[in-house]
Amino acid sequence: MTDFTRPTVQQLYAQNKAYFNARLGGGLSLLRWAFSSILSAVLAQSVNDLYAWLETLVIQVTPAGAKRLVLDAWAGVFGLKRKSAAYARGTLVVTADSGTTIAAGTEFKNNAGQRFRVLEDATADANDEALVSVRAVSAGPDSNTAANEDMALTGAIAGYQSATSGDGLSGGTHLESDDDLRARLLFRIQNPPRGGADHDYVQWATSRGGVTRAWTLPVIYGAGTVGVAIINDDNPGLDPGQAVVDDVQQYIGIYPNQPGVAPVTADVRVFVPAQKAFNFRIALGPNTPAVQNAVNAELNDVFRRNIKPGASIPRSHFNEAISLAEAEHDHQILEITDANGDPVVGDVWAGVDGIGVLGNVNYEAL
Repeated sequence: MTDFTRPTVQQLYAQNKAYFNARLGGGLSLLRWAFSSILSAVLAQSVNDLYAWLETLVIQVTPAGAKRLVLDAWAGVFGLKRKSAAYARGTLVVTADSGTTIAAGTEFKNNAGQRFRVLEDATADANDEALVSVRAVSAGPDSNTAANEDMALTGAIAGYQSATSGDGLSGGTHLESDDDLRARLLFRIQNPPRGGADHDYVQWATSRGGVTRAWTLPVIYGAGTVGVAIINDDNPGLDPGQAVVDDVQQYIGIYPNQPGVAPVTADVRVFVPAQKAFNFRIALGPNTPAVQNAVNAELNDVFRRNIKPGASIPRSHFNEAISLAEAEHDHQILEITDANGDPVVGDVWAGVDGIGVLGNVNYEAL
C-alpha cells in the first residue's frame, strides 16, 4: 500500500470538471462560466479545506504531534495536566522607622516595572527593618527578580525609607507550553511508573509548578536516601526558590512522618544544585572583542547543555566549542580554575550535588 498524496486545489478542480463533463456528455461543462465549472471550483475548495482538517487530525492522533486541547486530552489519559502560570513571590527587606506598618495590599515595583503586592501586614522592628511577604500582580517569569534589587514603593507611607528584593523574588512561570507538556507526556509514556524508579522522581518533581528540569541522585546522602535536584530555567540563576523546593518536597514526601507519592521507606531530599563557577585563561587568535564574545557564548552553551548534578564535562568539549566560535582561527586553553583559584586538572566537575557555570574568562593574544 502506497502513501496517500493529497491532491492540490487545481487537481481537485480539474477532477470535478472531468466528472461533470463525463456525466453531462461534454460540451457545456467545459465553458468557463458554466454552472458546472463554478460548482467544480466551489467543491474543490471545500474538499481542500476538508483535506487540511484531516491532515491536522492525522498529526494529532498520537501524543507526539498533538497540540492544545488534544494534547491536554492525551495528557489527561496518563494522569498529567498542563501546569498553570505561576506568580513570583518572596520577601522584601524594607527599611522604615521603627513601628511603621507596611499594610497588606501595598504595592512595590522592581526596576523592570513589575508590580508586587504585600500579602500581610508587616511592622518595622527596633532596627528599622521589616520583612515583607509579597506576590507578583501578574503571573509569569517576567516578575522574577534577582537578589538585592532596589524596589520602589508605588504610594506613600509615613516613615518609609527604602526596600530591596532580599534573597530574590522567584517562582514566576508561563502557562506550560505545548512543547514542555508534550515532553513530560512522552517521558511518562516511555518511562511508565515503577514504584520509585529514578524516572518516577523526575516525573513527580516536574509535575509541580516552577520546576522545568529535575534529576534523581540515588543514595546521595547515604543508604536509603534519594536526592532530587530541581531547577527553573525561567528564573535568575536557575533557582526555583525555597517555596517551590518546599512544595516539591511535600508532594514527594517528607521522611518518615509525612509520606507523599514516593515509597514510604525513601528518605527523599529535594534541593537546588549549587552553582560552581569555573574560570578560563585562553590564548586566542584573533584576540578581538567580537571573537571573545563569540567564544564566551560557546562556552556558556557547553555548560547549559551539560547541566546535570554530578556530571563531568570533558575538557575536549570546551576546545571543540571554542573552535566553533565565529571568526576563531586558533586557540589554546592555558588554564581552568575553580572559584577558589585552584587549577582544574582533567575534566570539569562541580561535585556530586553541583552544576558548573562559566565564571571569568581572561584572554591573551596567541
